[in-house]
Amino acid sequence: MRTGDFCLLGLILLTAPNSTEAQLRYRTNNNTITIIGYTGTDGDVTIPSTINGYSVVSIGDSAFQHSVVLTNVTISSGVTYLGILSFFDCTNLLSVALPDTLTAIGTGAFRSCSNLRTVDIPQGVNVISNYTCYFCTSLTNVTIPPTVTSVADYAFNNCRSLPGLTIPDSVASVGKYTFANCTNLNELTLGNSLSTLGDYAFSGCRGLASLTLPQNLQSIGQHTFESCVLLPSIALPASLTGLGLGAFDSCTSLTNIAADPQNPAYRGLDGVLFDKSQTTLALFPGGRGPRMHEPDQSYDSGWGHQYRHLRLVFLRDNQPMDSRWCDEHRQLRLLGLLRSERGDHSR
Repeated sequence: MRTGDFCLLGLILLTAPNSTEAQLRYRTNNNTITIIGYTGTDGDVTIPSTINGYSVVSIGDSAFQHSVVLTNVTISSGVTYLGILSFFDCTNLLSVALPDTLTAIGTGAFRSCSNLRTVDIPQGVNVISNYTCYFCTSLTNVTIPPTVTSVADYAFNNCRSLPGLTIPDSVASVGKYTFANCTNLNELTLGNSLSTLGDYAFSGCRGLASLTLPQNLQSIGQHTFESCVLLPSIALPASLTGLGLGAFDSCTSLTNIAADPQNPAYRGLDGVLFDKSQTTLALFPGGRGPRMHEPDQSYDSGWGHQYRHLRLVFLRDNQPMDSRWCDEHRQLRLLGLLRSERGDHSR
């Protein structure tokens, strides 16, 4: 007689859709079943909704990790949880059909599934966990439903084949390194509720040629868009008050940075970003070539008289500089950086 806390390990034979036998190992607890392993040789596997009259409710931690057999997996309705590293390093896995009953995906569930092509997150999921599809290098399609509120660190890092991405309006935050090195990403839509972009979130997205920042965005982390080498321009919304160090470092095509006139922290002048008082350089576009000015000359030519109060105009070569002030340190010379042999000048 089974009781609520009775635990049974079993091995059953199931008939897969292609009439081959799939062997699943499972555990029962409180009259429900968790799948904990697979010993079959057929690559096409269906996780059933019930086994021996008990509902299958979860895929256990590391249940299928390192499998080289799995190619296509269908998870039937009733499963609510995918465990930590449940499909980790299933290098021949091409597709996984997730049920609409799924509400949680554990850390690294599909990590290093290097041949996985598509992931459709069901609507019941609220958080996309850390490392969910980390290094899924063949992933070409990701669907994020309007129930998701956050996409955690490294979730889609190094998904190098992903060409496009839509982050729905429900998402409020994107974590650190979340989409870093998605080198084929060329279409990106950011939802209107997005308020925080984490450090390095989109760094190394070398195919990204356009970017519209959402109107409620408040903070861009450090190096968030570093090495997005095709971005030509950026417009900061009125809501943005936090811009991390090196947010647009090595964006070598970036020639224009603007800020909404209502932005309380930043102001764009001639495509260069300053603080609101125009006394501190916040960000210099990395795509602008060198343009030297003698320190004793007027700034009316090319820069305009409004730059004469800049605190950072006169700096010697050997002075340390914070990367916050420009895309690359050497580009401060565009504002009249002095060579040391020219003598000392006050700021």
